[in-house]
Amino acid sequence: MRGINYDELPVLLKPKELGEVLKIDMNLVYRIIKRSDFPILRISKRHVRIPKVLLIKWIEKNKEYLREHINSKEIIHKSV
Repeated sequence: MRGINYDELPVLLKPKELGEVLKIDMNLVYRIIKRSDFPILRISKRHVRIPKVLLIKWIEKNKEYLREHINSKEIIHKSV
């Protein structure tokens, strides 16, 4: 995975957008969202959003988890 341009992301991401950003399928998106340490904003029982600022921090703290689950050895660079 190459560096993510965080400037182009919306302030609140939908799960589908998270999948596009991380280049992962929706099954993995929902596994990540269900993690207790993953920052979500619950809009309703079925709808969540991911705050960009908290996502950036989560990515930085969880690079190893992402590498293991995305099968990528490239470093995720913060480009804020």
